[in-house]
Amino acid sequence: REDVHYACAHPCHPSVFLERTTKEEWQDTFGGIAAPQEVVAAYEGGDAAKQELADSVIRVMYAPVVDVHWVTVKQLAVLEPTLVETIACMVGALLTEALHETVHTVGVPEKAARAMLLGHTQVALANT
Repeated sequence: REDVHYACAHPCHPSVFLERTTKEEWQDTFGGIAAPQEVVAAYEGGDAAKQELADSVIRVMYAPVVDVHWVTVKQLAVLEPTLVETIACMVGALLTEALHETVHTVGVPEKAARAMLLGHTQVALANT
């Protein structure tokens, strides 16, 4: 129908590089409570006023929001689930499994292994 306008959005969740300044921001790992996050959204209706309205609704739904990035529906489908669920979550699971094996099979103290892994992960992500 021409009188119905569709938009879809997905939260990016707070970035690993978000400068968190409060305990509440640190505890909000998914976003939508205290830690600001970005959102990716799609609107293909061609009506700029309707897209602006969608933007304001999205900012309320996922608040606090740093920015809303507009893409096509197809691009959003590539980002979620392909990029984040298939790739990023798999890498996260791999890191968790590697840490577990390092601690429980090799015998490295967990605090030492976790410090080494997380510090180097930050370096790897920051320099990509």
